[in-house]
Amino acid sequence: MGLYDKKFGFNFAFDARMLKWPAIIIAVVLVIALLAIAVNSLVQQKALELQYTNNPLDLGSAKNALLSIKITNITEQDANGVIINVEAADNESIIVYPEESESLTLAKGESRIFTVAIKPNPAKDVLSGDYAISVSAEINGEKFDAKSFLTIKTA
Repeated sequence: MGLYDKKFGFNFAFDARMLKWPAIIIAVVLVIALLAIAVNSLVQQKALELQYTNNPLDLGSAKNALLSIKITNITEQDANGVIINVEAADNESIIVYPEESESLTLAKGESRIFTVAIKPNPAKDVLSGDYAISVSAEINGEKFDAKSFLTIKTA
């Protein structure tokens, strides 16, 4: 038996068919993991939810918009001294009232709705456009933030 005999040899050929089933299994596991992450983010309750009335705010027909803030205690224990802060990024052109809630007490899983009025500053010329509104709260030492945009249309 020599090195050049037909019965002896090294076969280094790669057969792609060997990878078919492991590739399918890996793809299925990745799809299931991504679906689980997507469903979890949709189902998970948020601490701050924002909803406007009069958005977009047409200054020809309305003077202000209302922002309803639903705050939910999603921590594992009851919370005392929860304060909601609302701030406009352009606080010279936009007035938010009130900017801060009273101190709230929320049981675990309990929600409250806090409403603020948002209007253009009458001392400034407000331009049409989107204005950023930031909302923050701290529940049991955890800080929660939400951001939204109010669209203002001038004549």
